[in-house]
Amino acid sequence: MSHRSRCNSARMCLFVGYGVWLKGAELLFTPHYNYIGPQTVDDHRKWVRHCHVGLACQMKMAVARANVVVTDKKDRLGYGESFILSPQGEMLARAELFRSELVTARITPAMFRHPYVWASLEEVPAWLNAELADQLRANGAPAAGREK
Repeated sequence: MSHRSRCNSARMCLFVGYGVWLKGAELLFTPHYNYIGPQTVDDHRKWVRHCHVGLACQMKMAVARANVVVTDKKDRLGYGESFILSPQGEMLARAELFRSELVTARITPAMFRHPYVWASLEEVPAWLNAELADQLRANGAPAAGREK
């Protein structure tokens, strides 16, 4: 099962990722449309990548992130760097910075089985799962089949 979401920030991907993980998803698509100031682009790029690696590992999901390349605005840059991560957070494929490229990767069922995946979200206390579900409901989590 897979799910596609438009993540305005990597923080939103955490909530969406957890929500679709609860529904059995193993692949999360996170299309982005980032173009930001050149003075912060590298720090932003690293932060977003690290958030996605953590998401893949924690949720045991393959993550495919797409981003735009914008170079025609001197005060804003879209750096691209689309990538595909394994459920262990390993980079399976990556587009170069500031280049529009098609990236593909082979994701196999073995990537989702022990010994490759150690932690389990089933170990999360029930009260924490309930709290997160309440937060998702309170913040307008999209209904099935509807993107926000």
